[in-house]
Amino acid sequence: LYEEGHIDEAFKMLRAADKLEGIEININEYVTNDSEFEFTSPSLRRRFYGHKQKVSKMNEMDIYGNFNFNKFHYTLAQMFFEKNWPRSCRQQCRKILIFDNQDVSALLLISKVYRRLKEDDKAIRVLEYALKLDEDNEDIFFSICSMSYRIKDYLKSKRYLEQFLKKYPDSENRNDAKIMLSEIYFEFSIYDKAEELLKELYKISNDDIYQIRIAELYIKSGATAEAVKILNRLSKKKDIGYHARIILANLAIKQGLSLIHISEPTRPY
Repeated sequence: LYEEGHIDEAFKMLRAADKLEGIEININEYVTNDSEFEFTSPSLRRRFYGHKQKVSKMNEMDIYGNFNFNKFHYTLAQMFFEKNWPRSCRQQCRKILIFDNQDVSALLLISKVYRRLKEDDKAIRVLEYALKLDEDNEDIFFSICSMSYRIKDYLKSKRYLEQFLKKYPDSENRNDAKIMLSEIYFEFSIYDKAEELLKELYKISNDDIYQIRIAELYIKSGATAEAVKILNRLSKKKDIGYHARIILANLAIKQGLSLIHISEPTRPY
């Protein structure tokens, strides 16, 4: 039914089957980081192993038809996610992971749940664990790069972005990775590496926004005259000119100088 597009009917049937299954997991009874589940009591441990034996028997008996335990709950989790019920989705993913904490699909889905709940730090932690299980998964790798960048964990993002560009130099995401890494280098005042990446991006795209960023880098590093040359040239262009003129005006106000008479300092790096 689900594969034929009868989503609502399939959803009702799967939810009913989930209740009939008789495996109740109260996640609040566990200490969990989604990849490891610790028991909080001896009775919980006994109940867990009873459930685990039941799952094995149901898989062996082909109770789920074309599914198995993992696929059954993953499909239901996907439906909850599509209906924007993130916590119900997370519960189904955890029902998989508590018995099989190496199910990468469930880990990726629960990381999406955390992103939707705006808990990016938890999402990254799950993705890092998933990457250990699937070291050659480019999508997981890039997700860690972009998410750690978004929450401004620049040290982690820098480490993963440098590794990503080294491991996947021809990736479709390589330019986005270079943009993020250039901004991190800019933030950390690693001017030579930031400039190198920005020039690469400009060469590839011919987009003057990278020239603007190079000019801003020169201003930050003290090479003001070089920045002015770039900005004066860009100020005459239709699309980017307004942006360039604003930077020039702010620079003039800040320095209290006529931009025409700025000396030519050498770069400090």
